[in-house]
Amino acid sequence: MGVVVCTLSPTPRPLPMKMDIGSHCSVSSCRKLDFLPFVCDGCKKIFCSDHRSSETHNCISISTSSPAEVCGISKAPKLTVSCSLPHCHHTDSIVEVVCKDCGNVYCLNHRNPVEHNCSSLLIKSKPQSIHHSSSSSTSSSLFQRKPQGPASVTLSAKVALMKLKQKAMPLASTGIPDSEKVFYEITLPKEYGKKNYPVLLSKEWSVGKVVDSISVKFKLQNNNDKVGAKKLVLLNSASDQLSMSAKIGDLVETNYPNGSSLQLEYL
Repeated sequence: MGVVVCTLSPTPRPLPMKMDIGSHCSVSSCRKLDFLPFVCDGCKKIFCSDHRSSETHNCISISTSSPAEVCGISKAPKLTVSCSLPHCHHTDSIVEVVCKDCGNVYCLNHRNPVEHNCSSLLIKSKPQSIHHSSSSSTSSSLFQRKPQGPASVTLSAKVALMKLKQKAMPLASTGIPDSEKVFYEITLPKEYGKKNYPVLLSKEWSVGKVVDSISVKFKLQNNNDKVGAKKLVLLNSASDQLSMSAKIGDLVETNYPNGSSLQLEYL
């Protein structure tokens, strides 16, 4: 009996399917297949994660665009608030404060009416005029001005300080932080006509530094460093001499608040 031999041919294995996913990097030396490729907004070509920035693939848009606009990435504008108070340079605030009385926009440091010299304070401080007949003594006595109460005195002091701030001359060559600002009215010595000048100084200064700064500002003779010469000193309203080593901040906290009047004299 013969033996039948069957010859089995091997079944061919299927070829792997080519997946149409991702794209090759456009950089010739790379050609990396990236499944999440990046499209440059400047040259519109496809790049991998290693060459997605304009510098790494030498994007042609670099030479035609500004440094702030590279491959579609633009610099976001900085959110700042421009304070309506003249000479204020605080632009780092992103909170806009609108005064309900004058309607102007201010930074956080000048949001209070007193700090930005609000026009509403001037209006409130003006006395109301009352028209009456001069022939009637009885009616005129009815409209006599009443004594000012504590609230009126406080408002008047705030208005006076506001006017002093508007005219104050800085004694420092550099800016003084708002938290250190002190405003005084200084009367020059009698040799210089006893003229009054509002000045801006720092609460961190000593009285001696204030005297020296004023003498330089108004060109006053200052022989405080000479033995036997008359000294230029600072006096209070009672003509008492203030200690040269006293700190302005301590004076503000005691008997000489913002808006006080002091006098320079030679003793």
